[in-house]
Amino acid sequence: MSVEVNDFKEQVRNHANIVEVVSGYVALKKKGRKHWGCCPFHGEKTPSFTVDEEKGFFYCFGCHETGDVFKFIMKSENCGFMDAVKFLANKYGIQIEEQVLTKEEVAQQSERDRIYQINDFAQKYFQETLFSDNEGLSIGLSYLRERELSQETIKRWGIGYCKDTGDDFSK
Repeated sequence: MSVEVNDFKEQVRNHANIVEVVSGYVALKKKGRKHWGCCPFHGEKTPSFTVDEEKGFFYCFGCHETGDVFKFIMKSENCGFMDAVKFLANKYGIQIEEQVLTKEEVAQQSERDRIYQINDFAQKYFQETLFSDNEGLSIGLSYLRERELSQETIKRWGIGYCKDTGDDFSK
């Protein structure tokens, strides 16, 4: 990120009050210095979701989801970081200066997008191996259970298993 992008991000963060933003998705009640509500990221009946206005962060004691106003919008709107910044900029009437990319910048962005896609594919492949392959189940999953990791934690963190052959993925 360039300095200009960081400045713009901070400008948006300074305008986007996290309590105000989250209140558009969750009914919050102030208790002490925090605001409480039911978490929008998992089903619950008793509020375990907190928003700390002073620190600009949210945290759920149930699913352990945490982050700032950008992360909240990314999760709520199912979008990437820059889309979350743009979403909040539009909400608060902050002018977005779109920059025209050079051919080199477009190529770099395209390469970066391909790398993200490959990494995403690899993560899904290794996680699928962990849960559906005999070796993944007998070695990988049993090891993770010995370490007392729940299936929910394994899936949330995208943990997978690489078979002992080492070249299974590349084949």
